Amino acid sequence: MLKKMLAQQTHEKLLEMGEADETDWSAARFLKDIYECHSCVIHIAQCYVKGIIPLSRDGVFGANEIVTPELKKLVDDRIYDKSLRQKPEPVKAAEISIVKLSELPENARVIDVREHKKWNADVSHECIHEKLEFCENIPLKTIVQNPYIVGSDLQQKIILYCTKGYQSTLAADVLQKAGYLNVHIAR
Repeated sequence: MLKKMLAQQTHEKLLEMGEADETDWSAARFLKDIYECHSCVIHIAQCYVKGIIPLSRDGVFGANEIVTPELKKLVDDRIYDKSLRQKPEPVKAAEISIVKLSELPENARVIDVREHKKWNADVSHECIHEKLEFCENIPLKTIVQNPYIVGSDLQQKIILYCTKGYQSTLAADVLQKAGYLNVHIAR
């Protein structure tokens, strides 16, 4: 089993047990491999910030590493005994402003960062289309691989969107690190 699969199973188990998600997942936003699997982002972030699954090495979760029996036991113990958890410290990051979907400025470039198949299957992006003539779809994975795909105007107002805000926040981090100055997320 890969570590990202362990994170998914662990997070689903925690939710099943009634444990709420952490709202401050800033410590996970800067893991070097959190972007590798778009569907695992939430699971990895929650298991890491809850102190259940440790990093493989400094700044690397190890999403594609094989889980050892020792790690599986440690995770199982931490699921049920919160005193064994080792929560990382929250990280201070540049503030990313949130724009309401109902209040999108007309001069902004709106980019939906979900995978193409999810974007095409989900009608929620229609609310963006009502306000603006055009909404692009550039998946998070593509932005991570090349943030400058968004364009050369580093001062252009860019509003990123996804369903829950995880992927848009990660994309905003990537764009800010690449030098974009006017990045926002929509909710």
